[in-house]
Amino acid sequence: MEISLNADDISNSNANLLPLEVGIGGKQNNVLVWKNSDDWFEWQIDIPESGLYNIYVEYYALGESSNLIQRELMIDGNVPFNEASNIPFYKLWEDEGKTTFNNVG
Repeated sequence: MEISLNADDISNSNANLLPLEVGIGGKQNNVLVWKNSDDWFEWQIDIPESGLYNIYVEYYALGESSNLIQRELMIDGNVPFNEASNIPFYKLWEDEGKTTFNNVG
């Protein structure tokens, strides 16, 4: 079973305005631009049965900082396991062009 949620499906947030933008990371649909780490967002979803599920998050890291992004996952108001309290989202860099070298290498 696969269930997909989108930025447009946010059901609740502490942000006054939902920070949704089009065109981020080449996407043509709305994406959540989560700049303020104090903000939180909720999605309401009905899971038909208890069990072990995989959660996949597609993200595009903005900004010049090389620091990783950290977020917390809560389900029904609780952190389901210790690691969910601090999930790292790494920034993966890709060169725009051919690698160049100086006289040192």
